Order: sequence, then structure tokens, then C-alpha cells
Amino acid sequence: MRMDGDDICFPERIHKQVGFLESHPSIDLLGTSLLIFRDNGEAIGVRKLPSDHKSICKNPLSGFELPHPTWMGKIEWFRHFRYDENQFKSQDYDVLLRSYKHSCFAVLPEVLLGYREDFFNFQKRIMSRKFTIISQIKCSKTLPDYLKLIYSITLQITKLSIDYLFIDVFKKKPKIYTKKLKTSEETEKLWKETWNTCN
Repeated sequence: MRMDGDDICFPERIHKQVGFLESHPSIDLLGTSLLIFRDNGEAIGVRKLPSDHKSICKNPLSGFELPHPTWMGKIEWFRHFRYDENQFKSQDYDVLLRSYKHSCFAVLPEVLLGYREDFFNFQKRIMSRKFTIISQIKCSKTLPDYLKLIYSITLQITKLSIDYLFIDVFKKKPKIYTKKLKTSEETEKLWKETWNTCN
């Protein structure tokens, strides 16, 4: 299991992910939906994700709908598909790109992790895009569809350019960049309890 140091687990996360993996032995790697929050604990909304392997890996060249901070999986899978230390800031994308054809992924629809999104994360996003492009180029020998690869790299470069254009705006008005997502009252209540417990 993993998560980032600035994110927050919901109380039932470990129990529910372990239970799901034990009852679904074919799943190698499991994620969850996210609640996005600001530094002050304000809930921005919930990011819902596809739950099955086919949907998660629908467009691998553009990325996978399997957020890195929510991963929990079989130790054998992590030992076989090791992180590449040379893939700085895009190790998660690199390992998924190398493994998705030989693995089975899933996502629990339930929100079980609070993901912090502030200016520091915005900077990490920019850095991650750069290294995603590098990973795509490095993996190009194993990806037969060059037209899709070129399209995906162009798309990442475009997103990176937009991020750079908005970086000063984001500093002054961070809510401009993140659209308001929906959050149920039950999830928001549980989030407030979790946030208060951690602070």
C-alpha cells in the first residue's frame, strides 16, 4: 500500500481495500476514488474513476485512471514490476505502462483518500507532465502505434504549455484552475471528521 505524505487516509481505507483484494484474487493492483482538498481542509469535490481494468487502461498513452496515492496491491506484483528510479516524477506512469498488459487493475468507487491540491501539487503536476513525455518516448519501441504516441505526446506538451500559462493565475486565485466537483453530504461529513482527527 502507498500514499503521499501530504494526503490523508479515510479511517476505513486499509480495511476496505484489503477486504476487496482478499475477495477478488485476480486483482493485482487496487485504487480508490479521491476527495480533493485544499491546505485548510476545504473539500473541493470528489474525483470519480472507472472501476474496471478495461476502462482504467482505455487510453494508456494518455495515462491511467488509477491515482498513485491510492494504490494497494499484491507484493508479488510490486516485486515483479519494480519502480524505475531513473523515471523521476513519473515512476507510477512508467510502471503502469510496462505492466498493464500483464496485470489486472481495479478501483473502488468509494472515496477512501483525501488528496491535497495546492500550489505545490500544481508544480508537481508540471514536473510530472515533463517526465511522462520522457517515459512515453523511452517506451516508444514497445508501442507499435506511433500515430497515437505522437498524438499523446503532443497532447501532454499542450497541457504542459497551458499549465505554464496559468501558473501565475493559480498563485493568486487557486480556485480558478480546479473546477468544482460534486461531493455527497455523507462524504463531506466523514471528511470533516477525518480532517479534524488528523489536525
